[in-house]
Formats: sequence, C-alpha cells, structure tokens
Amino acid sequence: MGIAEHDTEGRIQCAEYENFNLVNVYVPNSGQQLDRLDYRKKWDADFLKYL
Repeated sequence: MGIAEHDTEGRIQCAEYENFNLVNVYVPNSGQQLDRLDYRKKWDADFLKYL
C-alpha cells in the first residue's frame, strides 16, 4: 500500500497481469471489544485510495 503503518502487517498481495490486476487481502479485524476500530477505519480509507 505504500504506508508503513499498514505495510508492516503484510496484508496485501498483488499480481499485475496484462489485462487485470489480482489483489489478495487479509482485512484487519476490529476485535471483539472494538479496540482496533479506529485503525480499521483508517485502513479501509487507505485501502480504497490504494485500489
């Protein structure tokens, strides 16, 4: 994604082909207590920009 905060978790794999790009992603969980909800919201917004 090009953002160190996210890239250190290794959640995205991309493969570029002639006619399409394949993106495999393991989306971060907010947790049962929602302790990572703020991070998840930021990750979602940054991932959308990345795509």
